[in-house]
Amino acid sequence: MSATWRRHPRVVLRGEGDGAIALHLDTQQYFELNGSARTVWDALEDGVEADHLASRLIDVYGIERGEAEEVVDELLTALLREGLVVLDGERRRDRWRRRLLGR
Repeated sequence: MSATWRRHPRVVLRGEGDGAIALHLDTQQYFELNGSARTVWDALEDGVEADHLASRLIDVYGIERGEAEEVVDELLTALLREGLVVLDGERRRDRWRRRLLGR
């Protein structure tokens, strides 16, 4: 079973168009989103699996699945590190936490 990703409820988006800034209201952590990251961010509203996010990038940008999966993986890792997204399920969070810590 895949992990379900969603935006942290205390994160707001600032900016219009292709890029934007995701800002955590409590920690003041922010992350600049380019066009592809914005596409992923928009899809995170209701909670989705990473496979769906990769498929969305393929649909929008016409890239190969391997490249889309790599982009999504790197982006979710960075957003999780900054506390801007949440991952449902304790075991899944532990696995990603170990990954962030390099263990």
